[in-house]
Amino acid sequence: MSSNGGVEPVTASIRAPGRSARGYALVSVATLLWSFAGLYVRAAGQDAWTTLAGRCLVGGTMLVADFALVHRRDLRGAARGLSGGGGPWLPLVAAAAIGAYVGGLVLTELARFMIVYATLPFVSGAFAWGLYGERPTGRAMSAALVALVGIAVMMAGPGGGAHWLGDALSAVSTIGFAGLLVAARHRAGTPMSLVNGLGALLCVPLGLAFARPVGLGAWQAGMIAWFGASTLYLAFRLYMTGVRDVPAAEASVVSAADSALGPLWVFLVFGETPSRATLEGGAIVMAAVLWQLIGGLADARRGAATAEP
Repeated sequence: MSSNGGVEPVTASIRAPGRSARGYALVSVATLLWSFAGLYVRAAGQDAWTTLAGRCLVGGTMLVADFALVHRRDLRGAARGLSGGGGPWLPLVAAAAIGAYVGGLVLTELARFMIVYATLPFVSGAFAWGLYGERPTGRAMSAALVALVGIAVMMAGPGGGAHWLGDALSAVSTIGFAGLLVAARHRAGTPMSLVNGLGALLCVPLGLAFARPVGLGAWQAGMIAWFGASTLYLAFRLYMTGVRDVPAAEASVVSAADSALGPLWVFLVFGETPSRATLEGGAIVMAAVLWQLIGGLADARRGAATAEP
């Protein structure tokens, strides 16, 4: 996607990483949309396989249809960005990340899922540094560490008993999404919306094969459909656009805000009062995210001022 109306560039050459206020804004909005994921899963009340199949069918179809509509004049040429440099494997990475995300969200405690997800800045930063030489800033890594401490505080509260499979899926999702994040930033010729759409659709047959819907009515189906449309289609489109103008480690620090916002939405809708540990840990996470966001925006403004003739 690009600044001219949100169309994803598929032939542009890789450009030097930079920062922009627009990029931070898009990443922040996508993070807000993702923060509702736990709320949608709870409202739907279905097993992981049913939720996975419904979410991926809706979100994946929307992503692929959007890509086809945008590039209808040269669909084959637009998709050519998947042909080289490991591109053909990216839909499989997306499928693993998307499938593991739903599985981890359903099968493990939310706090445990989030503490694994909080390692995303370290994983994406390591990928970007090792593959492309993008050195994360000291502020980004410090903010990531503070966010990790905050989620650890949340984790120390009442709860526990998470299943080992849920923890493992949380790790797979984190690693897979870190790979996609870095690819979106450094492989400007790769159509990431198509990658995510194909990855989601690859999950549908697996979800349908094991789905056991119980009490699936119009409300539950609607929640799952909106879960796919908002967090898979819209949030991915916004995030993968914004991350082209935000270093990988910094973008993933901003995205850690959903770990603090998620419990808030559950409290507002279902009346569940977060524990003291959740409130304290969430405050630490939000402080780290705001520190990184404000610093990143300041860097973007300084960079724009320097670039002016």
